[in-house]
Amino acid sequence: MTLEEIRARIPLVAGCIQCGDCCGHVPASLEEFGRIKLWAEEKQDCRFLENGKCTIYDERPIMCRLFGLHEELRCPHGARGDRDLMIEEIKLLFAEYDKLLDEGEVWL
Repeated sequence: MTLEEIRARIPLVAGCIQCGDCCGHVPASLEEFGRIKLWAEEKQDCRFLENGKCTIYDERPIMCRLFGLHEELRCPHGARGDRDLMIEEIKLLFAEYDKLLDEGEVWL
């Protein structure tokens, strides 16, 4: 499965204000990292937050896209997807994503 196919299976989160409260240190595939086109440093805060807003929202990694779509990944401001993902769906997505990460990964 390609990165685009994985992304297409993740529902959009309505009401996301891109505040960065769910941001942190996450893995990204080399393909995602190439899309972002910035070198990352290893630290806890996301380097792509600027003035409390995500500057790479349209190209954010898979992990970031999952916030708001499961009870354990709830948005602190109430943004939700048009449907929740079941844990089984998330596991399947991550199994496919792990294959991409095997090709190389970067921590953002």
